Amino acid sequence: SSWRNCWITLGIPEIFTLDLGHVEGEIYKKMPLNYVNTETRRLNIRYSLLVEQMALSQSAFHYWQEQAKNTQSGGSLFDSQPSLSPGNICNVDEENELVIGFFSVSGVTERRVFIEDVPGLKIQKDLNYCKPGEYPKFLSYFPLAYLPVYMALEIVEGYRTFGEVHKYCVDCRDYKGSTHIKPDFW
Repeated sequence: SSWRNCWITLGIPEIFTLDLGHVEGEIYKKMPLNYVNTETRRLNIRYSLLVEQMALSQSAFHYWQEQAKNTQSGGSLFDSQPSLSPGNICNVDEENELVIGFFSVSGVTERRVFIEDVPGLKIQKDLNYCKPGEYPKFLSYFPLAYLPVYMALEIVEGYRTFGEVHKYCVDCRDYKGSTHIKPDFW
């Protein structure tokens, strides 16, 4: 497998909570979970999102709702101060010691969603992305400060172009969470 083709797996740091107690039929559809800008390359080929849904007790729901508030503030001067969310875990040897965390057992439903070729969605595709530029003249005379130089070959309608490209075009290890090994779910 080539380092030119890569798959990137990243976690989404947000915590999403929803109380279905007041929803008719206890079904909620089209809840926004993750926003992906159409000007990034993430939607150019195919995008996958693994969604886990958990059934929580009222106390677990309250704990995770507080965690979501603490971790998802915008960092502005007017945001509320993070609160210390007491959990249900304690130190049996030191009962006055504050312990952070929440132990619960719940059912988990998991579903992987794939997004590609969405009708009506206009994605900004960069046609020159990773297209070889000019061949660096006098490559053998480059000072060490210019090295390494990454080269790629492109064949379009029988014409061959060989030239310089960015490192991420030939080695996807520059991307956080990337691998050249295709995941099983893909």
